[in-house]
Amino acid sequence: MRRHDPGPRRSRPVQSYLRQTRLAAVAFAALVGGVVSDAINAAFWRRHALLAGRAPSVIVVMLSVAVINEVMERRDVSAGASWRST
Repeated sequence: MRRHDPGPRRSRPVQSYLRQTRLAAVAFAALVGGVVSDAINAAFWRRHALLAGRAPSVIVVMLSVAVINEVMERRDVSAGASWRST
């Protein structure tokens, strides 16, 4: 008995990919902005110690979430591909 051929597979739209990578882009921009801000105006960060301590923590959390999201997405795609090939 022959399996039904579903036809060509559709690729995911570009908007879906951009939506997923938006958090990574924001986190990277915040990281670059923090480094530039520290290089240009170090006195601001010395005067605002609480903000200087919290900003890197938030950036690390955003980058971690972006990386975990990407790993989970790749795992789902590869699991789906192996499931479809059987």
